Amino acid sequence: MLNIKKKKVDKVFIISVLIVVLCACKTQKQTLSQNDSTVILPIVEIENIKETEILIKNIDYQWITYRCNASIRDYENESEQMAVNVFFVNRKDSIIYLNISKFGIEGARAVFTPDSVKYVNHLESSYYSGDYHIVPQLLGFEADFYMLQALLVGNDWQNFNCDKILQTQSGDTLFYSFNNRKHPQLNLTLSQEIQINALSHRIIANYFTEKKSHVDVEIDYQNFTKFDNIDFFTTSDIAVPQTNTLIKLTIKDLKIDIPGPTNIKIPQKYQKIKEK
Repeated sequence: MLNIKKKKVDKVFIISVLIVVLCACKTQKQTLSQNDSTVILPIVEIENIKETEILIKNIDYQWITYRCNASIRDYENESEQMAVNVFFVNRKDSIIYLNISKFGIEGARAVFTPDSVKYVNHLESSYYSGDYHIVPQLLGFEADFYMLQALLVGNDWQNFNCDKILQTQSGDTLFYSFNNRKHPQLNLTLSQEIQINALSHRIIANYFTEKKSHVDVEIDYQNFTKFDNIDFFTTSDIAVPQTNTLIKLTIKDLKIDIPGPTNIKIPQKYQKIKEK
């Protein structure tokens, strides 16, 4: 894997990927206590179908754009290491665009499509242009465009295979646990817990461990509000403990179905980031 701590370019690049992957650490996972009203539902046996379409309300859209403040912190003590502004654009199933800046000066830009990743780091005069082979070098496991897209808007993944789901409920929170959730094309198997609000059926937490690398990702979606009749989170905590990274996002200027910029230009003098 790339050494995140040794090179600034790697740190900025992994921030780009993690913001897309939408990545809580010191925020506590909800646990069941004796005072909770808990109902244990039966295990549902499911084979090779879109198992969560009937359980979780995914939002539908053509475009989503927003600006957000991203506070990048130490996972262990939550001390802030960096604060940046992010402009995010997503044309559904087509493109993800990120512009990362500080004090109004662009530091990095990234564009993801289903087949390619392009990234420019103006601080280090470097770039990457290639496919998703770079992602496991940064995160420790494989991921594709559609996974990243779903995570950043608080949707569930589609077309994953799963043998069974354990369902439980505590108050207004529903818990869905997957022991072996497999990507249909990638070499990717997850142990996963999804928490949803029982009233809105929107995901409020997504915790998963990739079984081959044992990398943990913990995501909390918080402070939901309605935008054009869509329930959308306005804050999110994203953590990858193995990289000692915690990202706290505060979203503003959310727009639904209004196109945004998607262009990226690589200056000729920039040096290409090499894959390991």
